[in-house]
Amino acid sequence: MSKGYDKVIVVYSPKDLQLKRLLNKGYSREEALKRINSQMDIEEKLKFADFIIKNISSIEDLKKQVKEVFTQLKRINDEKS
Repeated sequence: MSKGYDKVIVVYSPKDLQLKRLLNKGYSREEALKRINSQMDIEEKLKFADFIIKNISSIEDLKKQVKEVFTQLKRINDEKS
């Protein structure tokens, strides 16, 4: 999965939360489950992750995690230069 990429970032959200969010967006239960099940299993994705962002809380928490990963990536890039 990570061939050709320096780092892999996985945004994790449990399936029950994914389902709830899709239902809130107006998807039928069948459509939502089809969408979730069409993706690679999250446990498999996590095996490839260099960074994991947990999308299980507020948008503020999500933004904080994204900024932290960005800071780490900048530091890694600066060390290569």
